[in-house]
Amino acid sequence: MECGSATSPTTASDGRGILSRPEILGDPMTQAPTLADFGHGAMLQRGRAATGTRPLLIVLAEYSDFPPFSDYHPPNYYPDLAFGTPAPPFGGANPASLREYFSENSDRRFRFEDIGVVGPLAMGEWVPGLGDKPEIRWRTILDLVPQETFAGLDVNNDDEITAEELCVVIFENYHVPGNPAQPANRDNYAVLKMIGNPPQPTELTVHVAGAGPLTPFYQIAHELSHSLGTIDLYGYGGNYLLTLMSGYSFDADDQVPVHLDSWHKLHLGWIEPKIRDMAAAGSEVVGTQSNGSIILWDTARRENEYFLFERRGPNLPGRTYDSGVAGDGVLVWRVSTDVAHLGDPSLTYGGSSVWTAGDQTPLLRWADGTSSGTSVRVATGADGALRIEWMPWGAEVTQTEPEATVIDEGGRITRTRRDKCGNVLRFGSWKTTTTVTFTVATVGFVGPQITWAVEDKPIAAGATSLAVDLGPRTFTLGCAMSPDGRSLTLTSPPGDVFQMGVSVLVSDGAGHSAQVKAAFSVDSGSYTGMHPDDIRRAAQCIADTIPVQVEPGDFIIPLEWPGWRIEQWKRNALTRLQAHPDLGGADRDTLTSLIELQVESPQFKVAAADKLLGR
Repeated sequence: MECGSATSPTTASDGRGILSRPEILGDPMTQAPTLADFGHGAMLQRGRAATGTRPLLIVLAEYSDFPPFSDYHPPNYYPDLAFGTPAPPFGGANPASLREYFSENSDRRFRFEDIGVVGPLAMGEWVPGLGDKPEIRWRTILDLVPQETFAGLDVNNDDEITAEELCVVIFENYHVPGNPAQPANRDNYAVLKMIGNPPQPTELTVHVAGAGPLTPFYQIAHELSHSLGTIDLYGYGGNYLLTLMSGYSFDADDQVPVHLDSWHKLHLGWIEPKIRDMAAAGSEVVGTQSNGSIILWDTARRENEYFLFERRGPNLPGRTYDSGVAGDGVLVWRVSTDVAHLGDPSLTYGGSSVWTAGDQTPLLRWADGTSSGTSVRVATGADGALRIEWMPWGAEVTQTEPEATVIDEGGRITRTRRDKCGNVLRFGSWKTTTTVTFTVATVGFVGPQITWAVEDKPIAAGATSLAVDLGPRTFTLGCAMSPDGRSLTLTSPPGDVFQMGVSVLVSDGAGHSAQVKAAFSVDSGSYTGMHPDDIRRAAQCIADTIPVQVEPGDFIIPLEWPGWRIEQWKRNALTRLQAHPDLGGADRDTLTSLIELQVESPQFKVAAADKLLGR
C-alpha cells in the first residue's frame, strides 16, 4: 500500500504516519490549550478544509488482456459504491457508499458530490513496465476522460483544478491472483495533465486514489481519504480495524467499513473533543456525538503529547459505517510523534483490544517510557453509557521475557553427531517449562494491599503451586511470591501450552484501588532441535577452533532473515566458504559445521552469535 500524507500548520507527516510538531511560541503555561492548539481543522488541502461538498469522479479503465469489470460486479456496482444510499447489510449488489461513509464520519459536515462514473475506457493491453508507475498510467487514463467532465470545476478561476476542487478514484481491471492491484494514493506524485484548448488551457493537478476490481471498500475509502489529507497509521501492523488508516487486505472484495479515528476527525474539523487536565481526578461520559471524545492533557507536554479517548462499537446508533470495528468499548489513543492505540489489558502499542466496562488501564505511559502518574477506569453510567474516570494513582504490571527450560524427562532423541571437540550433540524433541515473573509498581498508594490472581483465582502468600481450571483441562502451575507481594513468578507444567489471565488488585486505607491485568502465555510446550546443554558445548567448540583469519559474522545468520530464506542463506554462506582463499580443509569443516548447526537448530544460531560476536 502506498499512500499519501497530510501537511498542515500544526502537523506534518513524512509519509509513514510519523508526525512532526512545531515549537510552542510564547509561554505555554499561561493558559490551557485550545482545540486549535490540538490541531482542530488543520488537516487541509491547499488551505481548504474537508467541509461542505467536493466533486468526486469515478473512472473505470479496462485492459483487454484481463477479465472485464462485468465479470466481477454488476453494472450498478460502481455508481452505487460511489454515490449510493444503501441500507445494511452491505455486500454483493448492495455495496457500501463512499459518499455516505464520509458524510457519516464527518457528522454530516462533508459530502462528496456526484459528477459521474466514466468508462469502462478501452486501454488496450496492460503495459507491465508501467505496473509500478501508477501516475503515468493514470495520466494516460485521464487523457481519455471527456473534457466536458471537468467543466466548471475550477472554482477559484485560477486555470488549475487541484485536489481541494476534485477527488478522483480510478479503478483498473488488472488482477493477478496472489499479486493483486496495489491500492495507492501517493501525495508526493500528483497526476498532472492539461485540459481545454489554447490559448488558456486548464491544468489538472489531482491526487488519484487507485484500486483494482477486487479492492475492498475499506481500501478504496482509505486511499480516497488521502485526498483529504489523512495519513497512514498502520505502522508496525498496529491499530488494525480501529481506524480506516490501518492496514487491510488488497483483494478481499468485501464491504467491511471502519470509521476514521478521532485524531483524524479532530484534525479534519469534524469533531470537538472535550479537553480535560489529567492532573486532577475527574470523570466524563465518552459518546459518539461530535463532542463525545475526551482529550487528557498534561501541563508539561500540552499539545505535543496527550491521550485521546473515543467511544466505538459495531452496533452503536448512527454508526452504520463502523460495523467492522474490532470491538465495543473505549479506545485509548496516545498522540505524540505518532498516533497509536494502546490496547487492553497492558497498553499494547498499536493493539486492537478495546477497553470495556470494568477495565482499568495500567498507569498511562508517555512515548519516552516515563509514567504519566495517571490511570483510567472505564465505567458504566446509570443510562448505560460508558464513561472514563481518571485518577492520579494507579498500578502497572511488567513481566520478564518467557524463559524456557528443557526437561530431560520425556525427551526423544532422533539422532546424534560428534563435533571436533569430541562432544556428542543430541538432536530431538524435548518438553519444556516456561517461567515468567510479574512485578507490580504503584503510584499514589499509601501502605498498599496487593492481591494476585490467575484466572480470577486469588493466590495465597507462600503458595508454591496453583491449580487453574481452563475448561476441559486443569493446569498445575508452580508459583512463588516475593515477601513484599510485589512480584509473582509462575512456571508452566512440562509440555503444556495455554494462555491465562493474571491480575493484581491494589488498594489502601485511603479508598484508592486499582486492578490491572497481564497474561501468562505459553505458546510452545516443546522444543525441537539440539539439546540446550549441547548447544553451549558446540558453540564453545567452534569458538575455540574457528580460524583466526575469518570474520565470524560472515557465517552467522543475520537476525532479520526470515525462516523461509534460511536455506538461501545457507547456500550463499557455503559458496562464500568455498571461495575463501585462506582456508584449509579443517578450517572449512569447522565453518561448515557452524553454518549447518545454525540451520538445523535455530537456538544454536543465537548461542553462536553470542559466543562468536560477543553479544
